[in-house]
Amino acid sequence: MCKLCLCNRIITTTHKINVFEACHSFGDAKIYKMKPLSDDDSRSSYTQRYLLMGTNILMN
Repeated sequence: MCKLCLCNRIITTTHKINVFEACHSFGDAKIYKMKPLSDDDSRSSYTQRYLLMGTNILMN
């Protein structure tokens, strides 16, 4: 458990199993939940990425 609740989290979305496996096997990383995005969440993620690309903010 982190002291003072100052933990960081990384959220990764992918449809490729090798990305999941790489995240899962990294050090003492913990995978808390793995489930497909809902249609609404998927659409929202795509829309946000598209908007960022349109304004040249998205980093590769």
